[in-house]
Amino acid sequence: MQKNQRNIYHPFPILLHQIMFEEVEELNKNLFKFVKNLVDSDEIVDAATDPKYNLTTQGASQPDIDLCKEYYGKVDCITKFVDDIMIPASQGWTEDHFMELSGKPMPTEGKLNFSTWATYYTPNTWQTPHIHRDKLFTGVYYIKMPEQSGGEFVIQNPHLQSTQPFDGGWTVQKEMMPKEGELIIIPSWLQHYPKPFSSGERCVIVFDAQYTLNT
Repeated sequence: MQKNQRNIYHPFPILLHQIMFEEVEELNKNLFKFVKNLVDSDEIVDAATDPKYNLTTQGASQPDIDLCKEYYGKVDCITKFVDDIMIPASQGWTEDHFMELSGKPMPTEGKLNFSTWATYYTPNTWQTPHIHRDKLFTGVYYIKMPEQSGGEFVIQNPHLQSTQPFDGGWTVQKEMMPKEGELIIIPSWLQHYPKPFSSGERCVIVFDAQYTLNT
């Protein structure tokens, strides 16, 4: 598996990585089948529709299970996703983040702790703008995208100056149209959401990470 491109953006004072992976068609096919089986399972609660979870997801399905914690080393496509996509991409973002904040390399005595889940969208399902609290960064990997237009991923600038073009002139928000096999990593405090689409299917694996120092 190869990465053909890694773009690093500063649309406003954040660090955003946008990585397109090559030769992942078979992997995405297997991941999509695996997630759909979870969505259709009567044994797994749909966290997106269960009121006690109070999630931002509007009509989509989100199996209440930590994919990678539960299935790493047991299901080939999940193991491959973790080893070839999630871990190396997360390491790259974290190294860049530490360097940008401090001007120094990332401490070698720390580690990343992940939580992962999948969300399956049908037409006219989406999420309201939200953040992921108490995390360092959030990654969204696109397994399946609708063929028709719609379904953009939107990040929103929380800074007041973004609404005052004569005082900074920063971008208010940035919209991206992800492709299958693409991974987007953003700081978890950054407000974001996916737009609805009119036909087809969208399926993503999402992961949050916390950085802790070894004790």
